[in-house]
Amino acid sequence: GEKLPADSEPTVFVEFDPDQPLDNMPGSEALFAHLIREMSRGLPEELIAPRPLNLESMRGARVRSLVLITDVIGSGQQALNYIDAWWRHGSLRSWHSYGLMKIMVVAYAATRLGLERVRAHRGVDAVHVQEIVPGLDQALSLNGRVQEICKRYARRGRLNGALGFRNSAGLFASSFSVPNNLPAILISRSTRWQP
Repeated sequence: GEKLPADSEPTVFVEFDPDQPLDNMPGSEALFAHLIREMSRGLPEELIAPRPLNLESMRGARVRSLVLITDVIGSGQQALNYIDAWWRHGSLRSWHSYGLMKIMVVAYAATRLGLERVRAHRGVDAVHVQEIVPGLDQALSLNGRVQEICKRYARRGRLNGALGFRNSAGLFASSFSVPNNLPAILISRSTRWQP
């Protein structure tokens, strides 16, 4: 599809199609798409999202739950942006306000801050998380000193994101995902440092 201006606020089924195929260089969304497909094979057909996924098919199938799945909620911003894209659609917001549809978020891991931000969204009925993961502020008693080391490293290497996206300083990574909220010192190489 056509790229939106950086300051635009996309709405599902208007500016983008949530049923669109993955791009040729997918991230963790490819892993989750595979996982969802495998899990759905054992479920009754009426529990699976209708195809093609659009407003008319959702209305016809009387969709009652919208489950948004992610690997990790760091700052919470990415999850909130996606929730907002669904929430901005008048029909979906109306279904929710009349109690016809619930919106749930499922994540493998989340920081406490990100989890609380997502839970506070007026459209979210429930958030389910397997693991609570720390940020620097929760993990280290030497927080000020560790943050200074991260910032100094980023300055020397001319790197963005000294403390990760939105300075959330996440400390979670997995074999399939390296979130953008990790401090640069943990993921960005320089001539002096190899993470």
